[in-house]
Amino acid sequence: MTITVLSAINGYEKKMFEWLLEMDSHITVFERGGIVTNWELKSKSITKHPDIIGAAPYIRINDMMVHKKETIAIFVRGVLPKDEMKISNLDSYIIEGKLLALEEEKLGIVIGKKVSETLKANIGSKVG
Repeated sequence: MTITVLSAINGYEKKMFEWLLEMDSHITVFERGGIVTNWELKSKSITKHPDIIGAAPYIRINDMMVHKKETIAIFVRGVLPKDEMKISNLDSYIIEGKLLALEEEKLGIVIGKKVSETLKANIGSKVG
């Protein structure tokens, strides 16, 4: 019985580790003051290294989201969808819609299942 439990835990740890590597940056570049200037140039320079497979800019903020009468605290990661697709498999976790569909929208957003359920929001809902 102990071996089975340990194997299940080991399998879970491996899956969790893989998921974390897929969903988060392996390296993050910061600048003093918080805003990376000339990120396009720096991205090109970084990706010249033979062990780097890609780079994509993002911004990260904590915020509040409102839909109808529901309000929730959220963590926002703003990305450029075309660049993000080169370095992550975020799109494979999207149940409805596609990440690249955001390119056509001025203010598109991908929200998690729990946030969607809490806010009672669906594709096309207006959230703020």
